[in-house]
Amino acid sequence: MLDDLDLLFDEDDDVDREVLLRPPLNYRGSKFESLPELLPLLPYTGEWCDVFGGSGVVTLNSKKQKFEVYNDKHSGLIAFYKCVINDNTRRQLKELIELLPHSRELFIDCKDTWEKDKDDIVRAAKYYYSVRCSFSGREGHFGRTVQKETTSIYSRIAADLELFPMLASRFKGVQIENVSWERCLKDFDSPSMVFYLDPPYIDANCYRHNMTKDDHIRLCKTIFNCQGFVALSGYDNNIYNSFDWSGKHAWHVSNKTQGGGALAGTMGREDRVECLWIKEA
Repeated sequence: MLDDLDLLFDEDDDVDREVLLRPPLNYRGSKFESLPELLPLLPYTGEWCDVFGGSGVVTLNSKKQKFEVYNDKHSGLIAFYKCVINDNTRRQLKELIELLPHSRELFIDCKDTWEKDKDDIVRAAKYYYSVRCSFSGREGHFGRTVQKETTSIYSRIAADLELFPMLASRFKGVQIENVSWERCLKDFDSPSMVFYLDPPYIDANCYRHNMTKDDHIRLCKTIFNCQGFVALSGYDNNIYNSFDWSGKHAWHVSNKTQGGGALAGTMGREDRVECLWIKEA
């Protein structure tokens, strides 16, 4: 499958594509596990818009195009990517993160103050730290390293920093936006645009910007008013299925799950069916 995926990338792309690149953010809902199935379903037209960009994993591993947009409503993600793609701010961000110890007190401070900080580099470092050092990347609870783990969070952060140059190389030239999905679809729609949408899952409440069922219905109606190609990710549901899509694809993924009740704080894995609904241009 990886050999097939290599055909999606330009021969002069200076990022090593021997393996898929995992972004340095363990962001909830990441499509990393779905990339082998997802990427071949996205056409190349020269125009690309990642509407709910999240960790950036789909844009990071997709073929470079002439015009590209990465959008997310989450200002922490935007601050992070803005710093990573610039040579000077990336170096400062890396140096700042390297100075941070793995500390519960520091995690709480970063989680509580990153939105208020005016300095983009400090803001990006605090946001990154609050995600990487949280339990399951949810920014809620401190993710301490336990004795049975072979790799500490501190070691994972060090490994993340090695990815920064590759991340910067891929994202240079990408237009970074911090607008609503409504405005993003309106502003960048054209017959040759390829929109990829990975919105919060229906009935999920773990995102900073959650969506109601009415929001998802409105999203689908807006999609069908778009001129461009649209691919919409999510778990199988009656709302999306009620619309007349050009096609639908599905595959199995294994996701981490967080236990509740007596099992609160424990992690397991759950097999789910990930779907991609497609509206042709």
